[in-house]
Amino acid sequence: MRHTLTAQVLARAIKNLYPNSKLAIGPTIDDGFYYDFLTEKAISSDDLPKIENEMRNIIALGDSISKSLNTKKEAIKTFKAKQEGYKVDIINDSDQEDNFQIYQQGESDFIDLCRGPHLPNLKHIGAFKLTKVAGAYWRGNSDNEMLTRVYGTAWKSDKELNAYLLRLEEAEKRDHRKLGKRNGLIPFSRGSTWHGFLASKWLDYKDLADERGACPDAAEYGYQEIKTPQVVDRKLWEASGHWDKYRENMFITEIDEEHANEKRVNALKPMNCPCHVQIYNQGLKKL
Repeated sequence: MRHTLTAQVLARAIKNLYPNSKLAIGPTIDDGFYYDFLTEKAISSDDLPKIENEMRNIIALGDSISKSLNTKKEAIKTFKAKQEGYKVDIINDSDQEDNFQIYQQGESDFIDLCRGPHLPNLKHIGAFKLTKVAGAYWRGNSDNEMLTRVYGTAWKSDKELNAYLLRLEEAEKRDHRKLGKRNGLIPFSRGSTWHGFLASKWLDYKDLADERGACPDAAEYGYQEIKTPQVVDRKLWEASGHWDKYRENMFITEIDEEHANEKRVNALKPMNCPCHVQIYNQGLKKL
């Protein structure tokens, strides 16, 4: 059901509302789904109710979903005719030569390349909600186009959907990133930092191994010890200028982003200053 909502209903709704948009990929994820698009007009969270309404209009049609199997040559020809370049790239990069699955809803001219499976009919779709909009590079490569990613969730009934949304709401209230920032404990960015309370706890452990303490005169002169991560997201080093000037001499690591088909690039910090600046960016500090 979630896959049908993504690759069939959400994609068709976007094409209806933004005819010049291009379709990229639309997988399912834990509790939901997302689809990546290239659009001429920016899509924001304010547009989600309009997109949801169009999705409901499509579901109300009750179209059956049919599948055709195509050779590589046939599939490329089909999506070239539709001017869907991302689909052509996916097909070209595939090792298979046939059995490319193309799905269609009823007699509409909307089609999508997909591995499936899908529901036999749109009437079987349950409760759903679009949750957020984000950006994502095509194939997770920052040298490629930035696409718009629309997230959603789907459940068998309104009761299950509402229970899930309530869990999200309760989790939001207990988000350690917001609580840490609000209480002056932890400033969070993609290069997150410890200071204040957490740093003092780190020093408690450090003092056990150092009779003199980490910095015996710090408190006397009004200083506070802080500790920042050793590995930080590349965006911080791009902002500080280190990435352009010292990249060849930096230790770089990549982490696969869950469900996002992209890699998160981090680097071992060459110096502390950029991380410390993140603390000052959180607001004025009182001595």
